[in-house]
Amino acid sequence: MHSRLPVLVTFVALIAGAVASPAQANLTGSFNLTTGTEQTPGRAKASGHVTFIGGYRPYYQAKVSGSVNDICPGDGYSAVLEINYEFGDGSYRRRKITDPNGCQAGATTFSVRSKRFGKPLSAVAIVLNEVDHDANGIPVDYGDQARKVFFP
Repeated sequence: MHSRLPVLVTFVALIAGAVASPAQANLTGSFNLTTGTEQTPGRAKASGHVTFIGGYRPYYQAKVSGSVNDICPGDGYSAVLEINYEFGDGSYRRRKITDPNGCQAGATTFSVRSKRFGKPLSAVAIVLNEVDHDANGIPVDYGDQARKVFFP
């Protein structure tokens, strides 16, 4: 009977290892976007990280941090970064980060954490736009665009 004890202990250890909980780690990706010059002479640039928060799927929350910058020459368009939190049913929530400083100033840094949504995220899309606004701040024309999509 004593000879079976090591086999039994080994068997129990293998079973315990097979059903151990997965490591708790957030899923992270990075972006480095620059718009072209096909529609406007200036460019916009954005870089940063997207982190799906929660440690395991499904993810209900994400954090996006980085910087957005309007690049000269000045063309009247500003740099606007859209963070689109997308869901499996086709709906989405959007947050916009604007570089209000113009092309002569440095980049605008940001760090935003979404609320915990009531449904799981299917993707986070980062969209960088060059946008022309009227005197009231309402977008009237979109220039060049760059995008990257992250899937959990």
